[in-house]
Amino acid sequence: ERDRRSPADVGKMSRVLVTGATGFIGGHLASRLTAQGHDVRCLVRRTSVTVDLQQLPVELTIGDVCDPAALRGAVRGCDVVYHLAGKTSARRRHELYDVNARGAELVARACAAQTSPPLLILVSSLAAAGTSSGGSIQTETKPARPVSEYGRSKLAGEQAASAWSRQLPLSILRPGIVFGPRNREMLPIFRAIARLGVHAVVGFTPHRVSLIYQDDLLEIIARVVRQGQRV
Repeated sequence: ERDRRSPADVGKMSRVLVTGATGFIGGHLASRLTAQGHDVRCLVRRTSVTVDLQQLPVELTIGDVCDPAALRGAVRGCDVVYHLAGKTSARRRHELYDVNARGAELVARACAAQTSPPLLILVSSLAAAGTSSGGSIQTETKPARPVSEYGRSKLAGEQAASAWSRQLPLSILRPGIVFGPRNREMLPIFRAIARLGVHAVVGFTPHRVSLIYQDDLLEIIARVVRQGQRV
């Protein structure tokens, strides 16, 4: 019979796995978790640049989110699994779905196969929900209508992981655009603002975006671990 942890046990969790730890958010999360005294394991590919992670007291496990065998070993003994690995763009459509959808499903499956399934925190994207209309705020209660292939692949990953929600505790987050130190994707925007005072956007229609600072997202993730709603 599977073990089920009570909410009171969440605060006692100490051994964790982070996928996507060589990325912008994952790297900051791994740093924060080690600073808090957690035993952190990071799943990294053989080709990943791990210079920053090697400065932290973390265990590096070679593998890929699309490799079931590597995932089984990586999640073994963990109390919490933070799944952040994903692709934001790809040359071929199937590459997005292999990582964002199939990868999420395989991570959830590996967690569910444990005698004591860990809490799985799936960090998805607001792109999975799609754009809001009429100035309304997008919430999880509204039907998801992603408008990009990336958003559709992230939604597919949410749905694939949710299929295992009866076998493991699972929470899904959909942050907007995350900014902060070491985010190279947004560097050109801030560089233009620093030099020119403006950042030019093509088009005549005003567009609103949802931004969140990295530290705020990490705090939200921590609160979801302690008291978040499970799928």
